[in-house]
Amino acid sequence: MKQVSEGCGDFGGGEVPLTREQTRSAKVTLGQIPTVLVGIVPIYNLAGGPELNFSGELLANIFLGNIKSWKDPRIAKLNPGITLPDLPIAIVHRTPGKGSNYIFSDFLSKTSSEFRSKIGKSPSPKWRLGADPNRGEDMVEKVAATAGAIGYVEVDFARRSDIGYGKVQNAAGHFIKATSASIAAACAAVEESISCRFRNIDYLRPG
Repeated sequence: MKQVSEGCGDFGGGEVPLTREQTRSAKVTLGQIPTVLVGIVPIYNLAGGPELNFSGELLANIFLGNIKSWKDPRIAKLNPGITLPDLPIAIVHRTPGKGSNYIFSDFLSKTSSEFRSKIGKSPSPKWRLGADPNRGEDMVEKVAATAGAIGYVEVDFARRSDIGYGKVQNAAGHFIKATSASIAAACAAVEESISCRFRNIDYLRPG
């Protein structure tokens, strides 16, 4: 993207939208249009593989280290009828510079003011704790090998493994599982508003 911004190419691709400041400071006029939509899901390792519900606020508190046990009442509140183990939560996050870091931290920043102020959105978030596998496959392997672990990964990696992945609450208060249909619904909800000036991701749309 740096080369395109300097006029050394016609097209470039990246996982993070350029900011208003980046487009204004470019030596050429830039437009950006999203071409790929991917679902990032919370994955976890709990005996029995229960399908859990998460809100953005709950995930933010987990990755901030405010929630340390799967037995925490805040997790139980969103998952009535599920027996949660008294097991420490082990945080797993990606290495710096990853698109999934940006997507996940951007979502948590938009749903938690504490997360936004303490960690914030970035391809290289300043995580306060946790292991940091490099690839999506490594993330799945690390979580699968660690009882009580939680991480985040592209949904295709989760589907190709036996790892459990949860539903995430949308703006309407519904808990949505990432599937081809729900991702398509999210895409349809925003496609009419997309233009060459696109620079923001609205995670709270339907879908």
